[in-house]
Amino acid sequence: MSDVEGNLNHEMASSRAGAGRLLTPDEAGAGAEAEGTTQLPPFGVDELAARARGYYTAVDSGDVDAVLACFSEDAVYRRPGYEPIVGSAGLREFYGGVRVISSGAHELDEVVVQGMSAATRGVFTGRLRDGSDTRVGFADFFGFDDAGRIRTRSTFFDAPAV
Repeated sequence: MSDVEGNLNHEMASSRAGAGRLLTPDEAGAGAEAEGTTQLPPFGVDELAARARGYYTAVDSGDVDAVLACFSEDAVYRRPGYEPIVGSAGLREFYGGVRVISSGAHELDEVVVQGMSAATRGVFTGRLRDGSDTRVGFADFFGFDDAGRIRTRSTFFDAPAV
């Protein structure tokens, strides 16, 4: 748990009436949720930031199985130029051959986490399947499930469009 979450949880739990008190995942799982309380996400800021970074480690390695392990079975990935990529089979097809990138590395400039969502911004440098080199800025938005796997991902590229 981050210091911010810990301090907020402590402050809210210390309120006299308990209204608006944040519950830890253990309290919520034990059925301790009371009226006027909000459950904390099952993962802290640092853990979800690490999971977002871990996705890029997996994809940069070229290991399709490691990439798929980052996603939930029912994940949906939205990427410019493609229909939504849905589920494990769709993701396997995309990462296993449809993706135009053959190799490269993502360099993250920023990772922001709120609740069970994360946003990343960075630069990808690599080689496309046609043999050409590329360098492009990107932003990704991730939604995580309660197991900490990616349920939704939307990618945007820094390229002239208008």
